[in-house]
Amino acid sequence: MPDPCPHPTVRRSGICATCAAERARPAEHVKDARPEADVRRDIRGWYEVHGAQVWDMEQNRPTRQTAGMSDLVVCWPGRGMRFVEVKRKGGRQSDAQRAFQAAVEASGGVYRLVFSVADVEREER
Repeated sequence: MPDPCPHPTVRRSGICATCAAERARPAEHVKDARPEADVRRDIRGWYEVHGAQVWDMEQNRPTRQTAGMSDLVVCWPGRGMRFVEVKRKGGRQSDAQRAFQAAVEASGGVYRLVFSVADVEREER
C-alpha cells in the first residue's frame, strides 16, 4: 500500500493531485504486477490530475450492476466520455466485458483496456 499523501488537498482517490501525478509516471511501459485495485486507483488519479471526473464502478460484492460494465467511467471536459477497463498483469477480459466493449465502440464511444498508467498516457495523447 502506498504511503499516505502528506499534502492537505486530498482528492476522492485518497491522494492529492501532486502525488497522483508523481505516482502516475512509471519508469517504463510494462504491465503493472501490483493488485488490480492499486493499478485502478493510480489510473483514476491520472485522469483526475488531468481534469476528468471519474466514477469507480468496480464491485467486490454481489450487485445488481450489469455484468461486463467497465471499472471506471470517465467524463473529461473537452475530451468526452471514456469507459476504462483496468486489468493487472496477466488479466483478461471476460465474455461480458468484451460484449460491453463491442457495444460501446458500436455506439461511437471510447473504450480503453489498460494494464498500467503508461497505457493510459499512450492512449490519451
